[in-house]
Amino acid sequence: MRTLILLSATAFETRGIVALLNASQWRHNVADFPTQRKQVLMYAKNASCVAVCHTGIGNVMIDETIAMLFELFPRPMGIVHVGFAGAVSPSLAVGSIVYPSYVYEERSQERLPLLFDSECIPRGANMGDMMTVCAPCDINEKRAIAVQQPRVVAVDMEAFHVVHACRSRYIPIAICKTISDKASSRLPRRNVVPVWLSMRTTIAKKIEQSLEQRYSFWDIGRGYQLYRNCVCAGETLTTTLVSYIQQWSKEEALC
Repeated sequence: MRTLILLSATAFETRGIVALLNASQWRHNVADFPTQRKQVLMYAKNASCVAVCHTGIGNVMIDETIAMLFELFPRPMGIVHVGFAGAVSPSLAVGSIVYPSYVYEERSQERLPLLFDSECIPRGANMGDMMTVCAPCDINEKRAIAVQQPRVVAVDMEAFHVVHACRSRYIPIAICKTISDKASSRLPRRNVVPVWLSMRTTIAKKIEQSLEQRYSFWDIGRGYQLYRNCVCAGETLTTTLVSYIQQWSKEEALC
């Protein structure tokens, strides 16, 4: 069976496509990996299978997660690393799709090409380079990256490490990210971000948790704006992934 793996940092980033697949006629199943505290959601139709898994934010669990997926799917057709990214290029708006040809690592400045030579490149996607950073970037950090690496149009926290892990196993890899914060956006403090991007809490609960942790009203306001941006960007990403899966699987519709 031909298997395509959708890999994201968090469940928030794939919640739209998972909801559509759950409601579709694709047969679904779950593989549990208790020791890694992970689940792999699997959806099959005819000779195609789409698997969805999350690595967690940052690079800590990426190699372990991909090794786990490689055991489950020894010969996948490819991995598409999906999720949110921050814009470095001022031309990218919230919801823009970035499909990079190369990824950089911030500290080493190593640059890796993408192996996934796909016919499913999203229409209108920006093909500029992406840089993987250690933490969310604010305005001044993005400006510095734009000066040092003019080819870089967006930043994230996982892409380089995913590409590196896939290349070492000869797994074809593509990156499809959507912009959640513009180059001119001011982000909340870094420890505020997980509160607002958690799927387990309502907006009221997010505000309550922020107040309990004594975050400033500026941070709460910026956290809420980031949440709204991610909801908007997530809708664009879902639409893109629906088209991507349809082209890849040759299925006319998910439903």
